[in-house]
Amino acid sequence: MVICEKQLEKTDKRFLFVCYIIKVMNTEKGRLVFSCDKKELVLLEDTVRSYCKTLDFGQDLRAMIIGSVLEACEELIRISEEKGRVKDFEVSLDYKDKAIKIQIIYDGKIPFDPQDLEAYKGPLFQKDMEDLSLEALWLHLIKKRMDICVFRVAGAKKILEMVKYQRAKGQEKQAWIMGITPLLRDDLQLDIKYDKHKKVENAVLSDEKTGNVLKLDASGVFIIQKMDGKHTFNDIYFEHIDKLGLISPEQLQFIYEKLLESKMIERRKRKRKENIFKRILKNLISPDFSIPYANEVVSFVYNRFKFLFNPWGVGVLVLIGVSGFWPFIQNEARFRVVLNQWGRIFTEYPIAILYIYVIMLGTVVLHELAHGLTCKHYDGRVDKMGIMFYLAMFIFYCDTTSSWNFKKKSEKVMVSLGGPIISFAILGVICWVFGLMAGTNVFLETVLVTLIILEAFGLVMNFNPFIRMDAYYMLMDYLEFPNLRARSFDYLEEQFLRLFGIKPRKETLKSTKRDKIIFWIYGILGALVSLFFVVWPLYRYGRILIYSENLSGMAIFGMVMIALILINLSRQTFSKVKAVRYREYKL
Repeated sequence: MVICEKQLEKTDKRFLFVCYIIKVMNTEKGRLVFSCDKKELVLLEDTVRSYCKTLDFGQDLRAMIIGSVLEACEELIRISEEKGRVKDFEVSLDYKDKAIKIQIIYDGKIPFDPQDLEAYKGPLFQKDMEDLSLEALWLHLIKKRMDICVFRVAGAKKILEMVKYQRAKGQEKQAWIMGITPLLRDDLQLDIKYDKHKKVENAVLSDEKTGNVLKLDASGVFIIQKMDGKHTFNDIYFEHIDKLGLISPEQLQFIYEKLLESKMIERRKRKRKENIFKRILKNLISPDFSIPYANEVVSFVYNRFKFLFNPWGVGVLVLIGVSGFWPFIQNEARFRVVLNQWGRIFTEYPIAILYIYVIMLGTVVLHELAHGLTCKHYDGRVDKMGIMFYLAMFIFYCDTTSSWNFKKKSEKVMVSLGGPIISFAILGVICWVFGLMAGTNVFLETVLVTLIILEAFGLVMNFNPFIRMDAYYMLMDYLEFPNLRARSFDYLEEQFLRLFGIKPRKETLKSTKRDKIIFWIYGILGALVSLFFVVWPLYRYGRILIYSENLSGMAIFGMVMIALILINLSRQTFSKVKAVRYREYKL
């Protein structure tokens, strides 16, 4: 319910205040607009007190909430008057999940930016309050009184949000996390690794929908297994002490906030009819088929080929790949001849494209299966394996998320390396077949030449650590640096935005010296490699277009490709600009 969206006289506000208290029992939500005048804080205090009392918040909790709101608004008014930007501001009150959420919404040009203050890093005890500056004191008091404080930049507006959870009488100073009854989503995948005594070592919690993955220790596994919507964190806290030992409420809060950030906590479901047509259309456009009992299938295959998973087996596969260079070198001249006849052969035998597509799909299946078999060799699980439609083609995938549980770096690296080793051996076999077929059948030779080029290109791409393929995950596992590409690019982006006075997020400020060195090296090299993959194809296309006889066809193709690139770049630019105009800081 919106109470007021324009400036009102004091008498009108008193009247609206009465209406507000009458209606709040039904809506539990409202918003008031205040002038930038300290005299109007009396009305704000009355409103917040009555709101809290209506929702049965105890006297001590009411005092904490009222004190925090008044501290923030007084500081906002002080800065507004000091900087000569006196404008109305809004106070929004909401009650949800046994918590009062209060938002102070004001003009974005007012330099009231709590994230710039270091109050939340300051002293926590009363005896040290003298060391705090007046500018930081108000925020420090709010941090002590409220459970959650968040600052947002939302376009032309800024928002200071404060949350206070309800407590029973006598538990006002209890950590807010203890009263929450968390419910984990039931569609998440939990892969647990046990030691030789059948005790939990660690685990990986993964979300197929978002791709988010969290690594947990034995304590974390115990906690999330109790998140069933029946146990409060207070219950979990005492059970944890009884079975695993002491844990702090801060640790429970950290896990809960990580789960919230990863969207793994069940939200209240809206009453909305499922759009069956939309779901069917999505499945037709982007089909995703997973093999039933994928882990059992991989175990079955592994038991019959586990003799390969030793140094001798790996050596044989590498030797097969290396040996393929011999027939290729011997028939290089024929390779070039067939390559020059590519266009004519595909025109005369279009069925060749189908042959190539089916064989390449088979090689990709073997490549991904090798990842799964290697994961199984180190006692991992493969919970999903199947085919999906991606970038206008069907691809095979194998979920080896459980490899995050492996203690040794070498085991994690080998899981990523298993696919390229098989692909290298397949390339060697194709080269031998081409050597045997050279000069006998132009149609089959063309198919084999194309397969050699595609397999070789795939291997090169797989060993490029600057794109999200196997070498990238090997590098991440070796450095023990998750999300390396995204974090590096985000860091460089924030360094660039510093030039325009935009502050970096707190997470970046916490980065170590080693992290920043990695960000700079990987970010710059990754940006150059990405640029190369855009500029080089355009350069080659330009040369072909200049010397091509079929200018119209090539021009149309080029314009379509350039349009797709520009659309993609525009979309990314828009998302980056939006991220700058809409950002959030946890205080």
